[in-house]
Amino acid sequence: MYLISIWLGKCISWSSRVSGSNGSAIPGYVIERINKRFLAKAMGKLPQGVVLVTGTNGKTTTTKLLAELLQGQGLRVLTNNTGSNFVRGIISLVVDKATLSGQLPYDIAVLEQDEAYAAKFVEQFSPRGVVVLNIMRDQMDRFGEIDTTAKLLQKVVQATTGFVVLNAHDPRVSKLSEGIADKVRYFDVSAELAHEFPNDDDLHSKEIIQKTLHPDAQVVLESIKGQQVTYAVDGHKHTVTPKVSGKHNYFNAAAALTATLNIKEGIDTSTLVESLASIAPAFGRGEELQIGNLSLRLQLVKNPAGFLQSLKLLSEQPYQRIMVAINDDYADGRDMSWLWDVTYGPIKAANPNLLITSGTRAADMAVRLKYDDIQVGTIESDLPKALDTFLQGDQEANGMVFCTYTAMLELRKLLVKMGHTEKVQ
Repeated sequence: MYLISIWLGKCISWSSRVSGSNGSAIPGYVIERINKRFLAKAMGKLPQGVVLVTGTNGKTTTTKLLAELLQGQGLRVLTNNTGSNFVRGIISLVVDKATLSGQLPYDIAVLEQDEAYAAKFVEQFSPRGVVVLNIMRDQMDRFGEIDTTAKLLQKVVQATTGFVVLNAHDPRVSKLSEGIADKVRYFDVSAELAHEFPNDDDLHSKEIIQKTLHPDAQVVLESIKGQQVTYAVDGHKHTVTPKVSGKHNYFNAAAALTATLNIKEGIDTSTLVESLASIAPAFGRGEELQIGNLSLRLQLVKNPAGFLQSLKLLSEQPYQRIMVAINDDYADGRDMSWLWDVTYGPIKAANPNLLITSGTRAADMAVRLKYDDIQVGTIESDLPKALDTFLQGDQEANGMVFCTYTAMLELRKLLVKMGHTEKVQ
């Protein structure tokens, strides 16, 4: 039945491509219903097992960092690099990468998993390792209250057979260690940088964040000076200039480093940290494109914490053009009230020459910005038209596009069609 499922899935995938459909998860959708044992059978073929990366923010970037760090150590890594993080997406990935004889030519899988679907994944297969990045309020129409998300992740870490990497700086994440202390490895941030990484409770408090370093933290984000980042790995400091920029991504890298050290023994930590200098951002997550005289950055936003972290990027260099593209499709979350929990002062401070709101919630976003005394120059719900306006101009400029998930996919598709970037397979 496993081999028949592979063949059927490949036929469905081929048919989808021929018809011009973007339904990359359709093979997984079909197989998930006709062969309940498929996922376990496929994952069981990997000699070094499966590592899940989950949490509210940073999953796609951390997954890419971890996968490429492991590839640098000589491992063949199966990974969902497009961010398709439902179980059916993983099944489709297996179908695509398996040979016609059903073999998976990989050593290990590093898979991004949505918090809810990670819980469904472990019902079918127990991962070797899990990385939990953070627990923030996100898509309440899907997940409900934040403590519900924590309960889902508790189920995930309890099912893990090997190691669990936890963010010691997030109290809801560190609490997941209860009952599995022998499996847990921590990553953390120094007291000096604690204020840069508020947890969900900090976002709703005016008190100063008090920080105590976790005594068992294996990797600590020690300091950030410009583009130079220092990590303490097992107490030894290493400095690097990562290719993936943004303070939140530097913290994601600490998680990836911790997981790598627990997957493969005997790694030279200096070489490992230095390899961060060559790993590019995941698509749409700080991805940088040069379009004529415009240096464009695509930045995914999907909840208050993530948006606040992304807005900090505006202070790193001047941005003459800014677009905020907000959709409310299912993958974005239909409830967009969270936009009112973000303070948009950094946009006002950036004082761009051009400020556009776009997407299905273009007008709503413009109203929200007005309450922070920010005047939007162009309100254009049609994303192709908004992008065309954004790209116009002959002067050298930096452009930032903050976009929800489906808006990012549509914008990127347009940029691929224009020849400005490559399609991610």
